[in-house]
Amino acid sequence: QTEPPRPIHRLGWSCRLRNVGSCRALARADPRASAMEEVPCGVRDWLQGRKAEAGTAIEACGWWREFRASPGFETDSLLSGFSSDFSGPLASHYVFGPLSPFTMKCAGTSDDSHFVWAVHVDVWANNSMGMVQGGAIASLFDFMMAIHGASIRGGLSAPTVTADLAVKFLAPARPIPGVLRIDTRTESVDERTLRLTATLGDGLGRVFATGTSSIVTVKTRTPSPKL
Repeated sequence: QTEPPRPIHRLGWSCRLRNVGSCRALARADPRASAMEEVPCGVRDWLQGRKAEAGTAIEACGWWREFRASPGFETDSLLSGFSSDFSGPLASHYVFGPLSPFTMKCAGTSDDSHFVWAVHVDVWANNSMGMVQGGAIASLFDFMMAIHGASIRGGLSAPTVTADLAVKFLAPARPIPGVLRIDTRTESVDERTLRLTATLGDGLGRVFATGTSSIVTVKTRTPSPKL
């Protein structure tokens, strides 16, 4: 007689593992889809509640409300059409997915040269000293500059990749949890490479980190016609 599966305890909830063989079969078919299917309904509800609270915090943030009233920017121009729920195309995304500690809204100029991001950073993105962990900042910069670069090349489906990423940490990023501001800007554009910059701050003038990135357009192969 085999021992029954042990409960897993995370974030105040408990469940029992399903049949391991079935899970592995699903993972072989589509690791991302099967992983999201295994998230218990109670956990989904809890996480979606946290995301809703984070969205409310962004809308209540003073600097974001003031910024949205300024002319020249289109709100959520980059993120429209994408969802961070458990069934969307970015469901398993490390930065944007529903399991991520980040919730965000953005606004950009019509020429895609400047985007402003309001990012709610939840508690599990902190380090041991109560500030936003450096890797979390780098991940945000990577995601946002990559999305920014793809928009310049024609949209989120454009064949672009991040060629390099550099981050400088200038001051402890706080509060956490809290709403922070990230600005991404186009520095230069040539036939294949985009150079972008990013700045993380509190929205009130204090800067916590800066970053630069090169976004490269990848050449796609056109299949040879069958004769």
